[in-house]
Amino acid sequence: MSFLASIGPAMIVLGVLIIIHELGHFLACRLTGVRVEKFSIGFGPEIFHWQGPQTRYAVSLFPLGGFVKPAGESASELGTQPPQPGDYLAAPIWARIFIVVAGVLMNYILAYFLFVGIFMMGRPIPGTTLGGFVEGYPAVTSGLQEGDTIVAVNGQKVADWRDLTGAIETLPGPELKLGVDRGGAEVEILITPKTETIRDLFGKEVTLKRLGITPDPKANRFEKFGFLESLRVAWETELFLTATTHKAIFYLLMGKISFKMMSGPIGIVT
Repeated sequence: MSFLASIGPAMIVLGVLIIIHELGHFLACRLTGVRVEKFSIGFGPEIFHWQGPQTRYAVSLFPLGGFVKPAGESASELGTQPPQPGDYLAAPIWARIFIVVAGVLMNYILAYFLFVGIFMMGRPIPGTTLGGFVEGYPAVTSGLQEGDTIVAVNGQKVADWRDLTGAIETLPGPELKLGVDRGGAEVEILITPKTETIRDLFGKEVTLKRLGITPDPKANRFEKFGFLESLRVAWETELFLTATTHKAIFYLLMGKISFKMMSGPIGIVT
């Protein structure tokens, strides 16, 4: 049932991605002087269409896909006739490359502006208030209590869970001094993290320092940026996700991570 409930939103999201992707090919054709015979959202029988001066625009029955059909796209289509002005094969090589990559480029542009919007509207991120402890880790016997808010690690101020975990990992020395706000009172807690070696997403061994604490989901911090800052953070986010994705693909091809980690269509929709 949960999968079925996901189909509607997934179709909307995929539909937007497809439209933007195909719009990239379409605009690239227009910019390079290549005539577009048909622009279809979806495959199969047409639900409705309209005819423009040069292009037939259609919405088809099966929404998981779409296409832009440039004129003169293949030699078999032209037959014995040479490519004419406005044909895809008559365009210079740089224009044909631009048309091919424009769909992906538009998806990157869409993602970037979505990130900008998200960072400007704001999003909840875990704060440093403790919601619980993990058995077998040092926080259980450290004197920390649920509801404590960690405000500093070895004198370094921390504002959210990301700051906290980063400070724990990077500060030298086996013992940490936590500055804690407990109901308005300042408390200092000395704690020695438990060091563990695990494998990350890419199968690489990494060493982590763990206290065994979990954030309080009711004490999330709301992170929001101004317009110019959102432009920068969105760019950094897109670069990071792009690099991570291509690194994962490389590791899959090299056999360093299993193809079982990939999701199929059902997993992607859910």
